[in-house]
Amino acid sequence: MANISLLVGSAGAGSPTSEVHSSQGETLGQLAVDSSGNIYMYVDFQEAFVAGEWAVVDHTYKAFQLSNTLAGYVGVVVGTVSASDRFGWIQVYGVHTAAWGTSDVTSGQPLIVAATTDLGHVAPMTTTAGVAVFGAIARSAPDTCASTALSTSALAAPFTVQLNFPYVSRQLGDQTSAP
Repeated sequence: MANISLLVGSAGAGSPTSEVHSSQGETLGQLAVDSSGNIYMYVDFQEAFVAGEWAVVDHTYKAFQLSNTLAGYVGVVVGTVSASDRFGWIQVYGVHTAAWGTSDVTSGQPLIVAATTDLGHVAPMTTTAGVAVFGAIARSAPDTCASTALSTSALAAPFTVQLNFPYVSRQLGDQTSAP
């Protein structure tokens, strides 16, 4: 599971990916790899996050909860962030087994940020209008029985996603065919 992986290499050597810092411990934007080949980006969180939520990162590596009005690189938050102005890792490449999505996500579907979404999770690319999340595809249906921090939202549940440096560009997703 991503939140207990250790990073290898010069950046974050031996540091758990779930570690959240109150002061900057790495270079913002630094990429690091764990022993499974997953890649993480070090960011400056601008608000509180629950592990598994989706964040969008601006050009200064500040991370905000994903919404359909923002653009930039996207990743899945690995550690729970209790407040703003914290620093930590988001996963941007590999397989994440507890990302947040709507209960109607199914395996193999491209993903969007729905126009009516709550912050921090994605939806399947279906007939619902939204902003496409390029570089991310669902690899399982959500675990709607999971009891986790976002379970207060009846719409969101954790699922497995394959990440390949995802991003959003505020362009409407094409709901007529998969990429």
